[in-house]
Amino acid sequence: MIVLFAVLAIGSVLLLDRLVGEIDDIKATTTTYISQLHDLGGHVTAVESALYAADPQTLPAAEMSQAAADMRIVIGRLGDVALEWPEHSPAPGLAGRLVETVPAFADQVDALARLSDVQSFAAARDPVLRSHVAIQTDVLELTRLSRAFAADSQTAITSRFRWIVLGVAVASILVVNVSILVVLRTVGLVLRPMEQIIAATSIWARERFDHRIVLDQPDEFGQLARALNQMADRLEVSELRKIETLQQTARMLNHELNNALAIISLQVQLLDRARDASPELKDRLDRIRACLARMTNTVDLLKQVRRIVLTDYVPGEKMLDLPRSIGEGAIAEDELPPAEVTVAAAMRPTPAAQGPPLT
Repeated sequence: MIVLFAVLAIGSVLLLDRLVGEIDDIKATTTTYISQLHDLGGHVTAVESALYAADPQTLPAAEMSQAAADMRIVIGRLGDVALEWPEHSPAPGLAGRLVETVPAFADQVDALARLSDVQSFAAARDPVLRSHVAIQTDVLELTRLSRAFAADSQTAITSRFRWIVLGVAVASILVVNVSILVVLRTVGLVLRPMEQIIAATSIWARERFDHRIVLDQPDEFGQLARALNQMADRLEVSELRKIETLQQTARMLNHELNNALAIISLQVQLLDRARDASPELKDRLDRIRACLARMTNTVDLLKQVRRIVLTDYVPGEKMLDLPRSIGEGAIAEDELPPAEVTVAAAMRPTPAAQGPPLT
């Protein structure tokens, strides 16, 4: 974005500098051209004044010779000034005609200045005056065209300046929009993988280790996703092994307890059928049956464990939460144990875990 703005700023400065240079060149050229035309008109007017103000007894030979020399100098300078006239402008034709007629007019003035006879001077003055009128007309018309050319050139440059400003504004808007799209794309490249990773960790926190992150990118996020998926694989395998171990333990307990429970149940039935059994004894026998049924149910539930969920037993100790461990659905976040422990640490036997009876 910085490079784009820098290129845009440099290009704008170069274009504006070129426009300012063109304005200065046109202004300087047209000013010089019009100044030369004014000088030429002034010298032609000086010849006219000398002719009309001439005393019949004293002819203005010196003034006319000087005006002719000045006209030759000015017309030479005027030919050196190059203006890029429009294609169909009459100005180049007028300028070329002045370049041809002014030297001839200067020659007529010189010839007139060399005359010493008053009558001959008066006779030769009329053609010079007619040439003077034609040259003055061309000078005035060329001056008008030069001023119009300067105004049109400045108008065209001003119009180009407006288009440049508009182009710079549009380019700036495009650069800003492209920058926004690039930023959004970059943010999306970061946020989308992070959202998948955060969602996966939330699912794993609910002990659904079968979930995997689908993120195939050859960057750091892809490496992180693959590492987390490998961790989930290991956690899933470890969880399945622990559940399988727990189920095998439950089957072993069921096998060992079945005989003892059958003998206890038989003795309870015999005591219950005794004729001299008191109500108090029958009540105690019912409690024994309930405890036996609870033991049998607990062993059956151990064989149905699908995941290991721990709950607080005593401060600092955990126990298996059977109802939640055999549940079909996922564990909600608010149902997670308040003090999170690893399954391996919870399954490690401790003296305190062997002492208390089932409650």
